[in-house]
Amino acid sequence: MSDDTPRSHGRLAISASLRPRELMTDTPMLKGAWRARIITAYWQAHDVVVVPVLQWGQPVTWDVCASGIEKGSVVAVRGPQRGTDRAWLRGMSFLLNRLEPSHILHFGRRAEYPGNVFF
Repeated sequence: MSDDTPRSHGRLAISASLRPRELMTDTPMLKGAWRARIITAYWQAHDVVVVPVLQWGQPVTWDVCASGIEKGSVVAVRGPQRGTDRAWLRGMSFLLNRLEPSHILHFGRRAEYPGNVFF
């Protein structure tokens, strides 16, 4: 076997790819956010009440999470996973200040924070 022959095992082959580097950019987050906004607009055009679910991770995702949601909206949020309470509350604080939601539908693990929260 020569050096330029791809190394493989069965149908799997190893080759260089730029894909992992693309995942480190904001592009995948924005693509998912825009897809959600388009689907939301479709259902709202057909008189379906849609409540956005806020989902975030690292601080870099907070702006994307809040984009396209009007201040004073009703939002839904999933509680923090085990061991992420402090980081989750920092993200939630940012989103509360940015969106000023009228009501929050909270599901999952309980976390205490200000606002009109329904568990």
